[in-house]
Amino acid sequence: MATGAIVAAAMVGGTILSAVGQVKAARAKRQQAEAFAELKRDQAIEILNRSEMNAKEVFKQGTAIKGRQIGAFAKGGVALKGTALLVLQDTANKVAAKQRNIRYAAEWEATKLEREAGIESRFGVQLEKAGRIQAAGTILGGGARAFAAGSELGFT
Repeated sequence: MATGAIVAAAMVGGTILSAVGQVKAARAKRQQAEAFAELKRDQAIEILNRSEMNAKEVFKQGTAIKGRQIGAFAKGGVALKGTALLVLQDTANKVAAKQRNIRYAAEWEATKLEREAGIESRFGVQLEKAGRIQAAGTILGGGARAFAAGSELGFT
């Protein structure tokens, strides 16, 4: 009978250790998924920040181009009216369009990354829930095996 008790205790102990391991593994998977989600959120912020820097650089370049155009008009004796103003306005419009495109592309990419981060976070939560369910199943299964072993050895 002592041997039977040792076997039953070993089965219960093994079951508990297995369940604890499953819960810890599930928690680690959720934490890993959350870390990936956080990385994607950080990437989204970086993309938006970089796009703003790029848009400002385009504005500076556009201002320099318009300055050179004004200088060329002045050097050529062209008054800043009519066609000359249309050329300057066209340059300003192109600069503004390029800035919009930079920002739009960055917002699109950042939104995509934010959505991926949300999916990653939800996936991590589901992984942890699944691990807990698996651990519960391990405990129930191990308990049933220990009970069956005890029955065979005459403990019930």
